[in-house]
Amino acid sequence: MLSRARPDRGFTLLEVLVALAVLATGVLMISRLFSHDLRSLSYSADYTYAVAAAQDKMRKVLAKNTLAAGSSRIGGNDSGGYDYEVSVYPVFEDKTESLNCKLLEVDLTVHWQESGRQKSLILKTLKEVESKP
Repeated sequence: MLSRARPDRGFTLLEVLVALAVLATGVLMISRLFSHDLRSLSYSADYTYAVAAAQDKMRKVLAKNTLAAGSSRIGGNDSGGYDYEVSVYPVFEDKTESLNCKLLEVDLTVHWQESGRQKSLILKTLKEVESKP
């Protein structure tokens, strides 16, 4: 009985190259995904710090007994390189004129540099102050 010769089992060079190309594409996609996540995490940390610092500055501004309409810059020489700007202006004057108070809108803007680009964040609130007779 004649036996058929079995070809050697294994992969051809073309199959190996295709498998390596698919594997390399998968690894590349995963590495890009991780690098994007790391960048997003860094941006998120900067925004979180900016919000916390802005809330702290806002509390200090609102704690003042005298709050006058206008705009001013607050020194931002803290470790994060943040710069602050406060704007105060009256709102709803027609609705509060008969009352013994007035309503002021306080806007606090935080500016900082991130990866060579200017970023900013704005916090807004209202404060009731006594009106002068």
